[in-house]
Amino acid sequence: MADIEITYNGVDVSDEVEVARCVHQTHAWGAADWLDIEFADSDALWDAWGPAAGDVVSAACGTASTGAMHVRRVARRDGRVAMRAYAMPAAMFEPRLRSWDSVRLLQLVAQLAGECGMAWAAAGVADRRYGQVDQPNVASSAFLARRLSLEGASLMAFGGRLTAVSCSSMQELSPSVALVVESGSDYETRDIGPAAWGACTVRCGRHSGTFRAGEGPGRTVELPYAATGDAEAARWAAGLLRRANREARTMTLRDAPFSGRLTGGCTARIECEDAPSWDGVHVAAMVRHDYVAESTTARLSRFLEGY
Repeated sequence: MADIEITYNGVDVSDEVEVARCVHQTHAWGAADWLDIEFADSDALWDAWGPAAGDVVSAACGTASTGAMHVRRVARRDGRVAMRAYAMPAAMFEPRLRSWDSVRLLQLVAQLAGECGMAWAAAGVADRRYGQVDQPNVASSAFLARRLSLEGASLMAFGGRLTAVSCSSMQELSPSVALVVESGSDYETRDIGPAAWGACTVRCGRHSGTFRAGEGPGRTVELPYAATGDAEAARWAAGLLRRANREARTMTLRDAPFSGRLTGGCTARIECEDAPSWDGVHVAAMVRHDYVAESTTARLSRFLEGY
């Protein structure tokens, strides 16, 4: 097993603990990144430390790092201490009921990040102004992820920073890693082909708009949001079309050699010996690193063109 560095509440405890399990999963499309980690505790060391929800843990192994992860659950079983932690603090998962008038998109990002003690950033996201925005008693993380998806963007968190990222800007990134999928590797490709949405129409009260980007079937979506006009509804239709089709063509690699530079939202260059039609650069939609088994599982999405 490779050396795994552990920091707990700002203290390096690598030499004092024994890691029995360490699985870190990251995402590109707004789902919360999580960490499952277990420690052997036959000497009751963790029992003396008293780990609890709200603590901060991080793990690193070679080029891979979880960044700061906020502990949500702690369980003790069979001489082990198990923790589930997330890249966002608990406050981001609390339902809130409120509304804003004449508010900008990045103002929402900044406010919600500040409320849970996180920094924030944006990459390729236009700072749209809305007439009215409601958070209808849902978690702040889900509310912000949905709002960003309307604008063709995604919510990501790492190392105490909340970032709004344009999905098209993800596709412009230089590949973080090159992966050779050798013959006999455990992989699966999925292409929904003609079932992918060809167009989306959004209706918001008296306003509506359509965006088309293919020959597939069209879909109409009724949104409970206030749009400022038909142009905004059409822009949201483009965002929803991207959300519907972003994993229309995917390759899933299972238990591949550990690739620490591969994370959700980055790009990877694929060379597949058995299926060269899948060669090229993909967005990492989901990446799961097993630090103990030294393996990586990833779902990689083909680029979308034009939206």
